[in-house]
Amino acid sequence: MWPFGNAKKDVQSLIGGSDAWLRGAEGVAWQPDPNYKPQSYFVSHAASESEFRSWAASLQLQVDPAPAIPPNVFILPDKVTLKGWDPSAEAALDARGTRGRSALWSRWRAGHVSTVVAPEYD
Repeated sequence: MWPFGNAKKDVQSLIGGSDAWLRGAEGVAWQPDPNYKPQSYFVSHAASESEFRSWAASLQLQVDPAPAIPPNVFILPDKVTLKGWDPSAEAALDARGTRGRSALWSRWRAGHVSTVVAPEYD
C-alpha cells in the first residue's frame, strides 16, 4: 500500500542505500495538509534479524536493544494503519540516525520492521 503515488520512490531517495528493503513493504506518507509535502513516511515489512542488521549497517546506523517504552515517533497518526505495525519494545532492536536531511527510526521485533522517515524540507 503506497497511497500517495511517489511515496515509495520518495522514501528511497530520502534515505539512499539499496531499495531491497522496500520490496514487499507497505508504506504510507503522512500528509496532513495536501498543500505541503508529507511530514513523515511510515514503512512496514517482514525481515529477519540478520536482514535488519545488514540493512542498518548499510546505512551506517547503529543497532541497539530497544528502550523499554517506544518513542512517540512510532505512534501512527490518526487514520493511519499499516499491516503488521508493532513498535513495542519487548525483545526488540532499534536503529536510529539521520540520512542526509532526514531523521530515521526503525524497530525490528519478531521478524517485522517498523520504520519512520521524517524529512526536513527547505
